[in-house]
Amino acid sequence: GGEDGGMRSDTTIVMHISADRSRVELVSIPRDSLVDLPACETTQGTVEARDDAMFNNAFADGWDTGGDIESAVSCTRSAVESLTNVRMDGFMVVDFTGFEKMVDAIGGVPLYLDSEINSPMADLYLPAGQQTLNGQQALGLARARKGEGLDGSDLKRIDRQQDLLNAMASTVLSKNLLTDTPALIQFLNSATSSLTVSNEFSSITDL
Repeated sequence: GGEDGGMRSDTTIVMHISADRSRVELVSIPRDSLVDLPACETTQGTVEARDDAMFNNAFADGWDTGGDIESAVSCTRSAVESLTNVRMDGFMVVDFTGFEKMVDAIGGVPLYLDSEINSPMADLYLPAGQQTLNGQQALGLARARKGEGLDGSDLKRIDRQQDLLNAMASTVLSKNLLTDTPALIQFLNSATSSLTVSNEFSSITDL
């Protein structure tokens, strides 16, 4: 809805893909978690360490100092590695437009809601029951915290985000996108304009 300074990280998920490719595990990090952030390097200098800061400040501080996505990711990566003692092999940043496009590219995602959700702040109304969400609706559900049918907590929002990701993955697999190369490339192309990735994912083939 207009220009706004800075850059914020709405959602952070650590993904592990097993060496034999039989398993994918996802762990969400609540953005408002109070943590000790380590110092990190950006393209324009060092961000000093901070104690008792919200986790998503890592992304914001990196952006504010470096002025680019790479700096924001660098500080987020340092924070995740410091908090988990797990080395991150690569990264992928998806903006809101990319998320919408990916959902629309697969014809929406099916989801069951126990109760209706009405969140004016997220421009979202969804009735209870089984339905197929388009990109705009899926994004609204992934972001919404306040409104009817919502309790305002980030943890419940994480549950909805994981449900959405699970539904997206199931939809992709059910459509045989992984064996239908043209359809798969169309799906990936729908997001690439809004995707920033490390070298490990820098081509569609690698992705």
